Amino acid sequence: MKEPCFYQFLYGCNDLATIKSQVDLKALSYIDACYLCYSTKSVPGFGSINWISNTLGYNFDSIIKLEFKTYFKNINQYYLRERIGFILPQKLGNYTISNTIRNTKNELNPFASYVRTIDDGDVVDGVWQVDTFCQNFLNITQFNKEDKYISGEFELHLVKKKGDAGSGIIYSDRINFINGKFQANIN
Repeated sequence: MKEPCFYQFLYGCNDLATIKSQVDLKALSYIDACYLCYSTKSVPGFGSINWISNTLGYNFDSIIKLEFKTYFKNINQYYLRERIGFILPQKLGNYTISNTIRNTKNELNPFASYVRTIDDGDVVDGVWQVDTFCQNFLNITQFNKEDKYISGEFELHLVKKKGDAGSGIIYSDRINFINGKFQANIN
């Protein structure tokens, strides 16, 4: 557990003196599927929503890539709007999540990031990184390589790294995902 520091004293994991936007609390769609993620998405000092996303898992040698995605639905088309991406070791365990993929020894750090997209889902309009002064984790509670199945729980506290690639949308500086639970098929 990290010790409190001056940054955290001034800003904290639930800083109320940052930019907040209703766009970050608008419920988006997910594609009805067997494997979903459930979480509470919050903008500190502004509000929260129940957040549901699709889950996708990818198996690469010794790592797993997880993606939680929501969409904007227009008639029968789904356009990607949000994506949380995790990169983790391929084994059970509770992992502290970092905002860098590799440590100084070039070893894998459990990693996560969050992006918002516009247009037909291919233009990144906002990027948030993990606030390492807060408790961020992903706990893999079930992992079966043969059955291609993974499940677990997570919590993320994010700070905006980059926003507005020309859309004019104002995004919140801080977004949290708490009490997250997921199941995913691993491809």
